[in-house]
Amino acid sequence: MRRRTAVILGLVAVLLTSLVGAAQAGPKPDIVGGGDASTQDYPWVVSLRINGQHFCGGTFISNQQVLTTAHCLAWLDDPTRIEVVAGRDQRTGDGGDVFAVSSYWIQPDYDPDYYRNDIAMLMLPEPVPYPWIEIVEDGETQPYEAGNVGTILGWGDTTEDGALAETLQQAEVPLLSDEDCAAAYAEPYITTVFCAGYAEGGIDACQGDSGGPIVVDGRLAGVITFGRGCAREGSPGAYTKLSLFAAELHQV
Repeated sequence: MRRRTAVILGLVAVLLTSLVGAAQAGPKPDIVGGGDASTQDYPWVVSLRINGQHFCGGTFISNQQVLTTAHCLAWLDDPTRIEVVAGRDQRTGDGGDVFAVSSYWIQPDYDPDYYRNDIAMLMLPEPVPYPWIEIVEDGETQPYEAGNVGTILGWGDTTEDGALAETLQQAEVPLLSDEDCAAAYAEPYITTVFCAGYAEGGIDACQGDSGGPIVVDGRLAGVITFGRGCAREGSPGAYTKLSLFAAELHQV
């Protein structure tokens, strides 16, 4: 499996994960098969950067908290080095706002080998003037019913092993049943995730999209976590299931 973090120049050895077998998955980058989007329509989606370079996505879930994945933070010796860029459509452009990070939280039981409990949060030193999105609540099941449509967003690669998107991308993907998710990925990988995508592939998250949102019916249902390649046939995207962590997140 491949993680869906982007590679930052000079940190390739730290960020890349090796392929560990055909049944494994990994984090995803940019949106494959998507179209241009705007932070005016999605003001709560953000770019996470180190030294000005995008490597993961995130989502405001309050005016002082950014939700992302644990694997986006765990490789860093000090995640407070991260800058949160909001209100900027262009990955390499200007505009919007850049916010510092004061502290962070990584789910204590995060398992980097199988992407279990792959959830984390960045805290900003003070409230910011950006809207946030509501997350699904603890134990909810309706948002995860097969056939529901999720909207994914990010600045990740637009093709597998390609280049990061210059403009924020969006795409819609159908949620899959637990059975179809299990058919795509071995049991250890699906403990805390749900899957979304098309059987024929073609539309998916990719490297650089990790930590970004999947939104169902106007609420944040998950964060982009891993996949086998990008937009491959029979290889849906996997997303950390927020209904398993909502109660915990409210306490952070």
